[in-house]
Order: sequence, then structure tokens, then C-alpha cells
Amino acid sequence: MCRVQAAKSSDDRRTDSLLRDLVQDCQAILAAQGFELTSRGTSYSGNWVRFSGPARHPVGRAGTLTVLLAHSPGERAVLADAYFEDTEPRIPVPQRKLLQRYDVADTLPPVLREFVTAVSGAA
Repeated sequence: MCRVQAAKSSDDRRTDSLLRDLVQDCQAILAAQGFELTSRGTSYSGNWVRFSGPARHPVGRAGTLTVLLAHSPGERAVLADAYFEDTEPRIPVPQRKLLQRYDVADTLPPVLREFVTAVSGAA
């Protein structure tokens, strides 16, 4: 159901202008905190981009924080999901999730920017 894009192709699956703009908007915030774009892909309902970066769990364990941004044009919805994964034993732990439905696309960037800033520790 999902295909992961490892390398950029000619279409680069960037025809989803709303997701492309959100990724550009959030990428600088995440990059400043050590996050990298680790994968992008499509599913039957939309497109997604995943960022990962080093993090510490509130109890002090080292690991990786992953932020997923996904857009479902058909449902007019954007999902932002963050989860922490310990270095050992590599068990994902949900951190925060935001599902935002929209009528007007211009209202989304500030909402997602706040979410990404909060979960990445850039606040």
C-alpha cells in the first residue's frame, strides 16, 4: 500500500503543493534541531514525509524522535505525528499527534509550525 521514495525522481511526488509547502515551512525548524528528512512516500489516501533526529526521552534515555507529516487531499486533512524510539530496545513511544481538517489551506501552516516547534524542542 505504501511506497517509499529513496531517491528523487523526475516528478519527485511534489505535485501535492500543500504538503510541499508544509514541509518547506517546517524543515528549517527541524533542521535547526538536528532532524533530517529520512523518507517520503505515498499511500492510497495521500502523501507523507518523515523527519528523524536525535532526542532524549524525558526520563533521560537516548533515542530518535520521528516527525511524520501527511496530507490526504481527498479527506482534506493533514496529520502530524511524533514518536520517540529508544536506542535500545527500539520500541516506538507515541509523543503527540495532530489531525487537522481544513476548508482553507492557508490556515494550516501556523498550526503545523506550532506543532513541529513544540515536538522538536525548538520552543
